[in-house]
Amino acid sequence: GTYDTNKTLIIDPTLDFSGYFSSTSDDFANGVTTDSAGNTYVVGYGRDLSLPNPVTAPISFDAHIIKLSPTGTLIFHTYIGAGTFDFVSGRDIVLDSSGNIFITGEADSPNLPFPNGNNTLQRNPAGGGDVFVAKFNSSGALLATTFLGGTDYESVYGIGIDASNNVYVVGESTSSTFTTNSSVGQHWPSSNAYQPSNTNTTNSDAFIARINNDLTGLGYGSFLGGSGTDIAYGVAIHDVNTVYVGGLTES
Repeated sequence: GTYDTNKTLIIDPTLDFSGYFSSTSDDFANGVTTDSAGNTYVVGYGRDLSLPNPVTAPISFDAHIIKLSPTGTLIFHTYIGAGTFDFVSGRDIVLDSSGNIFITGEADSPNLPFPNGNNTLQRNPAGGGDVFVAKFNSSGALLATTFLGGTDYESVYGIGIDASNNVYVVGESTSSTFTTNSSVGQHWPSSNAYQPSNTNTTNSDAFIARINNDLTGLGYGSFLGGSGTDIAYGVAIHDVNTVYVGGLTES
């Protein structure tokens, strides 16, 4: 067949590595990314102590991060959880320009670790299940955590980083508004939100939020939806002023 002769023709790409990272219990992988050195980062959730080299160990279903070298060797494996028999998931993962790791997922417990204390966007969950965002350094040490959500349920599906290292998360919510940390002057949604509230809480609306790099401030937040179910599954950032969201709608 024809092909672009200005580019190298590869018939069978070389497999660098493959393998399993699992245990006798249930383990899930939901997101993956790489860095400029060729390391691979995987986020998901699990609950088994027999997985190799955990920096911290799970109690129940906890979110976990796995970092692998370019050849597939384990560099570190760590969990983030509530320390109780609660459910904490890891949905997606991204790196900033300094190599810090950001994950997002859902949690139904107020007992997540907060190394930044109350200096965070949202210190406690506001409803039945909220989104969380956590920041780790390149060695797997937890630097900051925040919740993001309202009085009902939220799910998150995508996370992104812009050139200024702001963090973006997208998902779905059945809350009418979100709760934030009034002690540091944060309000959800932002005053210039495209859609300030979810007016149809019988069904979910999509949402997008931009959070600063240390997870203490909300750049902006907005719902996106109509009369039916609306969900945002992915986010792509062109620059700090142009963000693309993809998903589904029944509106």
